[in-house]
Amino acid sequence: PLFRRELAIREKLQGPQHPDVAYSLNNMAGSLQVLGRYDEELALFQRALAIRERAQGPETPQVAVLLDNIGLALAMQERLSESLGYHQRAVAIYDKIGAETLDRAVATFNVGDRLMHLGRDAEAVDYFHRALAMEEKLLNPRHTELGWTLSAIGEALLHRHQAAAAKKELERAVDIWEHGHIQPMNLGQTRFLLARALWDDGEHDRARRVAAEARSNFLADTPVPTSKKALAEIEGWLAVHR
Repeated sequence: PLFRRELAIREKLQGPQHPDVAYSLNNMAGSLQVLGRYDEELALFQRALAIRERAQGPETPQVAVLLDNIGLALAMQERLSESLGYHQRAVAIYDKIGAETLDRAVATFNVGDRLMHLGRDAEAVDYFHRALAMEEKLLNPRHTELGWTLSAIGEALLHRHQAAAAKKELERAVDIWEHGHIQPMNLGQTRFLLARALWDDGEHDRARRVAAEARSNFLADTPVPTSKKALAEIEGWLAVHR
């Protein structure tokens, strides 16, 4: 209701095509995502994008942010190919502008994530490394945000059967998250990836220990459908890998 009221006031005072209306639309769209109302969220982001492009041109940071948001909204609906296109457009704008910012790093990561989930792991690793390079410049080297990118690199390398390289990235991610503030389930997911990399690299005893730690992380967290599924996968893996 608050965002809806803010939007109505801006439209009345400034007109429906004012750039500030796009700001309100973006805020309102974000609130709808939390409620799972993805079609409405997407429509608001697209309206905000049209306003920004008309008022400020098609290649501004504000347009790139909205393109990235639209990509995320499409990904929530499993429309991964469409999502990738929007993230790529955002990255192209940031690359043309040239400044290294966290928004650019996030958009670059998102391209990698969509590529990985589309089975294009080699390309994904390249984008993840680009995102990581920016994050390492802009953030503390032990910032929790780096854990997401390192974990993604490790997962993509694991898909490519590069266990030793995956292990290196995943060990760093786990080390960062063990000493930071991260939800146990997320630490557990990365620990399980590390366990799989260790097993594939011949470290079977350590792999089982790390997988057991991953199971403990999930058990320590609040159960949700995704965590229950992941926990079952870990327990199944432990049952097979004795």
